[in-house]
Amino acid sequence: MGGGRNKGDILKRKGIETVMKIPGIKALHSGVENQPGNLSVCCDRNHQFFLSLISLFLPVFLIFLAPFNEKAIAATEDEMAVLQMLYAEDELLIVSSSREEKPMSQVAENITVITKEEIESINAHTLVDVLHYIPGVQIDMVRGGPGSPAVPRIYWSEFRHVLVMVDDVPLNNLGENALALHHVPVQHIERIEIMKSPGSSAWGSSLGGVINIITKPPGDSNKINGTISSSYGEGNTGDFRGEISGKVEKLGFYIYSGKFKTDGLTPTTFFDTNNLYAKLKYDISETTNLLFTLGYAEGKGGGGEVKSFGVFFDDVFEELFSTLALNTKINENTNLSLSLRTLQMDIDMFSKYISTGNAYRKVLSQGSTFGGSAKITWKNERHDLVVGVDVDDRFDEANYYTNGGEGRKQVAVFANDTIRVGDFYFIPAIRFDHTNTNGDFWSPSAGVTYTGFEKVLFRANISRGLSIPPFGYTFGSNNGLFPNPELKMEECWSYYGGLELNPIKYLWLKAGYFRIDIRGQLGYENYQGGRRAINLGNYNRHGADVEVKTTPFFNISLHLGFNYSHLEFDYPAQLLDNHDMYKADIGILYDDKKSLKINIKGRFANRNTLFGGPSHPFVWDFFLNKKIYSTDRWSTDLFFSARNVLNNFQDFGYGFKNEGRWFEGGVRVKF
Repeated sequence: MGGGRNKGDILKRKGIETVMKIPGIKALHSGVENQPGNLSVCCDRNHQFFLSLISLFLPVFLIFLAPFNEKAIAATEDEMAVLQMLYAEDELLIVSSSREEKPMSQVAENITVITKEEIESINAHTLVDVLHYIPGVQIDMVRGGPGSPAVPRIYWSEFRHVLVMVDDVPLNNLGENALALHHVPVQHIERIEIMKSPGSSAWGSSLGGVINIITKPPGDSNKINGTISSSYGEGNTGDFRGEISGKVEKLGFYIYSGKFKTDGLTPTTFFDTNNLYAKLKYDISETTNLLFTLGYAEGKGGGGEVKSFGVFFDDVFEELFSTLALNTKINENTNLSLSLRTLQMDIDMFSKYISTGNAYRKVLSQGSTFGGSAKITWKNERHDLVVGVDVDDRFDEANYYTNGGEGRKQVAVFANDTIRVGDFYFIPAIRFDHTNTNGDFWSPSAGVTYTGFEKVLFRANISRGLSIPPFGYTFGSNNGLFPNPELKMEECWSYYGGLELNPIKYLWLKAGYFRIDIRGQLGYENYQGGRRAINLGNYNRHGADVEVKTTPFFNISLHLGFNYSHLEFDYPAQLLDNHDMYKADIGILYDDKKSLKINIKGRFANRNTLFGGPSHPFVWDFFLNKKIYSTDRWSTDLFFSARNVLNNFQDFGYGFKNEGRWFEGGVRVKF
């Protein structure tokens, strides 16, 4: 493809490069209010700030570390009994809220967990397929069909406010603070934790929430396990995967490889990608191990077409990330983790005329990230303390930046504790971020959970969140858009309160209220015959969400989710008026626990006038998994999917719509 780089460029180059654009978003229109924000340049500090932070946290840390002989904090038997009624086994432990695994009863944030079993039950291809059905999570800019571009929102946040991570590596690019969700395969995922409030006190820039992908672990025995699957459907859609895990002496391993391709179910939404993932764990001793991960993907895809503009979009991408961590248990109560991470993402994106196929605009971008973390955890009967440091050096090159390339250096110190007092857990946390481009930011949070009532959990949380403006509008100059290096960080205060209960034997109920007050919201103003991004003003999102689940009754279980969000602006909103937003999700699952699983999913989203579109009908999907052969060592499943069974359409703006009804089937062999 003209102007593109050859496949394998990342693996051949030295250094680290990272940037990823959502195909068509930048090229189509720089004016949608959810498009890239921007960076302001301020402050020039030396390393003394880092030493002062250590001196601030060290005394507190030493005080808490005094009684080493106490046992680690853990959920009581009564609490675990409540948790087991409210959650599946894979959902009981959470890592995203504090960066250390702990029971759900000690988590004050509103978090949803998606397990590998749930992912498999809907025959998902990419991360987009999974997030469609999560209450409170909206998928926008969908171009139709598997593998088509899409971006996430949480409680109708900006997509640039949502942090997406895998193996603790932030995947959001610098240019747009965005991630192409359709680039992320799902076979190697153990579970996904979705935090529906700012995660800034733990992770930094994540004003809208966190989507944390935890990958499958290496094998822990010399028994080799694996999966081979293949599927084929309409639009010449094929998904071919294989994974294997096991352990050889002290080396545990997990390896996955896959290919996914489709000609597209709507015009110019083809997608063709190859991906690889590996995780190796070497046990140095009984208390110390080395953990290495590597993820790689390359491919090309179409971003759909906009007939009113007479254009369509396509792109070529290549992505690589890797981590190396040393984990050691210092004593019964204390653990230390030291880790390095790299991230590389290159993308060439083209805007073309439908009539001729000729490109009228090219966006070529490369980037690099190198970073590391140090984390120490200490636990006793009353405390679960986590203290750590993050360091990241990122650089972004793009042909639409004024200077061709820009960088950001960032250092952060974080600390959080989980304090048990009777039936209460108090969770204070704080993080300090320093950047060489946007100055400093404190992100405190405080949470509480209460487990004193039988079959009931109460949660409440208040937190301050930040979003570092993306580079795109700070340094970018294209399509009538001017750079603005004076942009400030967007920030917010977020409030959440809710409860989860099991009032009767077969029923689980979750309800909560949230409010997010945002200051310095990015928007646009007319400038020198074009436009530039500015910090427009303040707005808030508030509302409620409700989830209802039933435990299996005659092998049938039900899941209902509903989210209501109201947006209010204290400035003249350029694209949005104050209005209400809704999302509803329905799931019906039949599982005989032997050989047959039937899953019916429905989703509805009323975006009101977000993109000028009308209310949208329910889209219903049907999934079937049937085990046809099983022994102690082998099993074979047939699976079938009928998506958008009623052939309903949802309008995502600019003429982008979801795909119509389509079918696929496949076979899955496990050993």
